[in-house]
Order: sequence, then structure tokens, then C-alpha cells
Amino acid sequence: MLTRRRFLASSILAPILSACDGSDSKLSGGIPVGASSQMNQNVKAAETRGRMTAGKNGQFLLDGKPFVMAAGELHPGRIPYQYWDQRIKAVKSIGFNTISIYDFWSEHEADYDEALGPTFDFKTDEKNLPAFLDLCKSNDMWVFLRPGPFVDAFWDLGGIPGYLLKNDGIVLRSSTDPVYMAAVERYVAALAPIIKPRLSNASGPILMVQVENEYTSYAYDKNYLSAIRALWQKYGIGVDGNVLLSTNNGISDGTVWGGAGALTDQPIGGDPLYAESVVALYANYKQPIFGSEIYSGWDTLADNSVMYGDSSTVTNCESIVPWIKAFIKEGISFSVYVAHGGTSFAYGASGSYDASNGIFNPNVTSYDYRAPINEQGDKAYNIADNAGVLSLSSYDRIREVFQASLQSAPPTYTLIGPLDSVQQAGARGTYGTIPAMTKPSAMISLPADKIQLDIAASIWDNLPTPVKSTTGAVSCESAGMYAGCGAVYSTQTPEIRGIKYLTIQSLADVATVFVNGVLAAIIDRRTVQGVSMGSVLLKDTSSNRRSVVRLDFGDIARSATIEIFVYTFGHTHKEFTGQKGDNFRKGMWGPAWLTDVLSPAPSWITLSNWNIYPLPMTSASYPSTLKPLTSASQNRAGMFFSARFNLEAVGDTYIDVSTWNLGVVWVNGHNIGRHFAASGPQKALFCPAVWLRTGANEIVIFDNYVTDLSKVSLSLLNIRSTYDSRPQAT
Repeated sequence: MLTRRRFLASSILAPILSACDGSDSKLSGGIPVGASSQMNQNVKAAETRGRMTAGKNGQFLLDGKPFVMAAGELHPGRIPYQYWDQRIKAVKSIGFNTISIYDFWSEHEADYDEALGPTFDFKTDEKNLPAFLDLCKSNDMWVFLRPGPFVDAFWDLGGIPGYLLKNDGIVLRSSTDPVYMAAVERYVAALAPIIKPRLSNASGPILMVQVENEYTSYAYDKNYLSAIRALWQKYGIGVDGNVLLSTNNGISDGTVWGGAGALTDQPIGGDPLYAESVVALYANYKQPIFGSEIYSGWDTLADNSVMYGDSSTVTNCESIVPWIKAFIKEGISFSVYVAHGGTSFAYGASGSYDASNGIFNPNVTSYDYRAPINEQGDKAYNIADNAGVLSLSSYDRIREVFQASLQSAPPTYTLIGPLDSVQQAGARGTYGTIPAMTKPSAMISLPADKIQLDIAASIWDNLPTPVKSTTGAVSCESAGMYAGCGAVYSTQTPEIRGIKYLTIQSLADVATVFVNGVLAAIIDRRTVQGVSMGSVLLKDTSSNRRSVVRLDFGDIARSATIEIFVYTFGHTHKEFTGQKGDNFRKGMWGPAWLTDVLSPAPSWITLSNWNIYPLPMTSASYPSTLKPLTSASQNRAGMFFSARFNLEAVGDTYIDVSTWNLGVVWVNGHNIGRHFAASGPQKALFCPAVWLRTGANEIVIFDNYVTDLSKVSLSLLNIRSTYDSRPQAT
């Protein structure tokens, strides 16, 4: 995907400037999407306050005057709600006049019961979208709202609720799938009453609403975008000119701008804005073309290695400085993705599935993204100096561009927001002043010798009531678990002995296989099909989804207990488009059988009867309900550890997980995300001060492999980012 989102060299920036020149006679506009007639530009400003419309020359108009929507993106679901105000202020302090946000559908609707009807949560903590939108307005910031239903964003299933995968044969993002489209309509119907009174023409902050995300990159269903737009309009969004609707058009083959049902009669967001495509678009379309995602970075380490396994070239925040200068100068609106990335707490992080080899690459918990505002909400230092050290502030570099523009005569963009009247702006004779940055919480640290670390519990002593299946294993979703950490699958074999090969039709993502309570094999779909306690696995070439492991049942024929704990990462965030959702489930599903090497089919032993234990690790109270470790589970992989410590004062911090392997971390009951430091680049997890307390604190760590306390440690770090092991300078 990074190939599609590459940055162009500055040498080809000139075509943008030429195409955006106000003298281009090919361009015309001024018609708001959904309006019954052309907007009268002579209407009094007081009557059109906050109405953004489609102007000429690829520009937007605000209250009839040329307007640059300079947006910085952040995601409410990736920020503790107590920090929302500071993060909005931080984005404004760079110089942006608009907050661009994704809304994650899956955060509002975890499940759906047809008998009970829709149950959406728009009130609790980070799910309180109305409160976030109102905070944007109170900070005098406009909003570019991107509500999906699909958002990508490296979020679990791209923001689509995982419960939909329990429906056999469902095709997500398809206008012809009735189950999917009915679910989308429920979401739109629930969200529209929140959006409508907060539109800018109703004195709210929302200037524009995006219809879906990146669909033209995939080109499966030419009617899909029109169907999604029709749903928004059905519920009063984008009708009678009450708000602009836009699309986000990614580029994969150079032709999708006008294909795959692209909605070219409304503003078109380039993802990113490609110079060669903009020239063609300006020649053919009257609607504004803007940069809907101008990348400040990527999901990468500071040393350019890629977080989730893609070896493509990574962008640097320095790269976008000339682009921002050009956009502001020429009046082209844009959004920097992202101004602040935040953290994919709990199970928000997604992954990428490669159908050609069956490999799944999980995203890490951090969404630092090399953004100008780091994970902690402070200035990011992620531009290399002459010595190659990341010591320069991307925050300051971008702010300088905005500052220079405001000081030009006349200014080329405005900081006037939804709280400023047109008359006040004229009286002041100014376009706004960039405020100073509001600093985040202080940072704290705590060495390992101040933390008491103990073994606390085991998954094997805390299995819930099983879901039983007599027809083979079923996925986590089919068993009623749509997010989380995984499930245990247990079955009893007939009398068996010697070496057998266990074949599992479909498994995601990492599995520890036990025979009579002893770890016998590991399956890891992140890199290879698995390992069998040091020996090379058979590779089943008939299906990239199959896993085959070698098991030794001993010399005496007897019934054996096979237990498989399947650890699950987040669902893929994009590859499911146009395919059946069954393929992207988690856990273990389909047939499983035991056989001798090259044995004919009649000698197969099919494993049909399974007890499935979906682990309820999504509950905030889960760590406190764990039963203590029993002697039967000692030294058996799949343990929980407790770290207790006292604090005299709280502050933001990073929890050092560099000595751990694979699992999840809770701080005082708050799930701060996954760790897989042994095989991934992230060695420390961000922990906000609001989840700590003075006095006694407890961290609970689940680790899929660690059993020996002497091999691990835990400490709290005061560092600039999760990828920086150096203490922050004071």
C-alpha cells in the first residue's frame, strides 16, 4: 500500500501550481453538493456563516470567500478522553484550522442482536463523539468528519464491527450484500442525529463529511459509493446544501479517479495528492480536488524499519513541508495524516494479510506515525540532523510554514474558526494568531528494582464455559468473540500412538499446541506456517491457510487430549474488500485431522468434537477476576504476571516490555495494548498518567510464552517516544 502512497519529488510539484492557477479557464464551480441552485455569492455573511461550498479553481469557499481547509488528523479512539482538549489545542498550535477525524464504527457497536435491536454507545469515555465534536468547536476549530463505515486507519477490520464476520458468506463493502448494508444503515441512522446539529450551517464545527474511504483503490462494486452516499442523504446529511460530502480516492492504477463508481460530482480527496492526477482532474471536474491524506510519516520505527513487515520506503515529516507551502499559496485544501497518531489501546491495532503466502503481519500498538505531535502529545523530534540523529522538531518545521503564511500580506489562509463571526474578523483585520502549545502531562520513570514482579495466574485455570461443536472447530466470531486475545480449542483423540501430523484447515494467528498438557508445537502465521519444537514443518501446498504440525503421541496407544491456545491479533484492515468475510476470521475453523506421512485418506483421523473457550479478555474487570495459579498449571505457557509498585506522583510514562515475548498489558484495569517485543519493533508501551494513581498501582501482563520470572523485568521509562531508548532531555 505504501507504493500507492509514495511522496513525489519536489521536481514534479510544478504541475500542481500550474493546474491551480486562478487563470485556468477550464475551471468553474460554486455549486454546493446537494443544493437545488447555485449559491448566491451576494447573500449576507451573517446568513451563510460557516457554510463551505465548492468554489472555482479547485478551491473551497467559506461564506463565499476563498478558504483553505488546513486540517490536522487525529483519532478520538486513540486518545484518552481526558486528553482530548490538550491534543486539539496542540494541533491548533501548529497552525491548522481544522481537525480531521476518523470515527470507528466498531467502537460504538460491539455486537448486534436482532431481537434487541441496535445498541450503540456514543457516550462512554473515548466513544463520546458528541463531546469530542463540541470540544473542537469550543477550541474554535472546524471539523472534517470521516465516519466510514470503513476507515482503514490500521484499525481492527478497518473500523467495521467484527460481529459481522459471524455471518457465513458475508461480503463487506458490497452494495449487494443485504446483511452488510443493513448494518451500515443502522450505523448511519444512529450517527446522523449526532452529526446534523453540529454541521457548520447549523453553527456547528463540521465543514465536510467524507463518504466512505479509499474505495476507488479497490474497484469491486461500482454502485457501492453511490449507495453509501444515498444512505447519508436519506438521514439528512448532504441534502439541500447543508454540508459538503467528499470522497477519498486512493490511486492504484492511475485510472480509478473516474472509475469504480467514483463520485466525481463532489469534492475529491487525493490520497495523497498526486501531481500528474491533479492536472487531469482539474481539466475534467468542476469540484475542488484537495489533499485528503498528506502523510507526515508512516507506521515505522525511527530508523526507517517498518513496524508491520512492509519493506517499502518510509516517508519523513520533512518531506511534506514544501507541499504544505504550495497548498496554502495556491489555495488548495489539505489534511495532514496524521498530526497526532496516538495509541491503538486494547485490541484496536489491525494487521495485513497476504493471500499469496498466508502470512499475517500485525500492527503494533503505537500509532506514533512520525507525526509532528508524538504519542504523549508533545512536540515530536523525528527529523534527522546532519549527523543523522533524530533531533529536529517536525512540529516546529510545519508551524513555521503556517506562521509565515499568516504574516504575509495578505495572508493566504485563515485561522478564523466556528466561534468567530465574519464581522469580527473584518474588524480585527487579521486572519488569526497561532496560539502557543499547551503542554501535556509531565513524564515519570521508575526503575525495575522498585517494581515487585510475580506470577499471578494461568489461562488454564481460568477457562470459561465452553462452546461445543460436533462438526469441527469454529472461529472466534462464530463462537461469539469478535475482538480480544484468543480462544482455547480442546478435543480428545481415539486411542493413538507414534508420530502423527496434525493438519488444521484455517488458523489465525499464533497457536501453542499441547498434547496431554505438554507443549508439543507452535504455529505462527506471521512468518512461516509454524514450527514443531525445532523441526521443520511439512508445507501443505494445497492451501496457504492450512497449518501442519508434527506431534509425538508416544509408544503406548491411548486416548490423548489436544489443547490449542490460539492467540489472535486484530483483523486485517483492508484486504477483505470484495471477498467473503469468512476468510478473515480469527481462531481456528474448518476441518482438522491427524494422519501418517503420505497416508491415504481412509486412515485419516478427523477431529470433529471440540470444546471452544473464547477468553473474555475484553472486559475491563477481567484481570481482577483471575483465579490464582494452581500447581497443575505451573511452568505451562499461557501465564499472567502481576507487577506492583507505588508512585508519589503520576505522569505519562512508557512501560518497558523489551524482555517479554507476546501478549497483552493492563494498567490498573486499563488495557494499554499488545506487546510482541521478541519479534517486533516496539519495545515500550505508552501509559497515560490518567490511568495511574498515587500510592499503589498494579500492572498485569499476559504472555503467551514466558514462564520464568528470572528472564523478564519491568520498568517505567521517561522517553520521547516508544522507539527512543534515550531519556528525554530536561
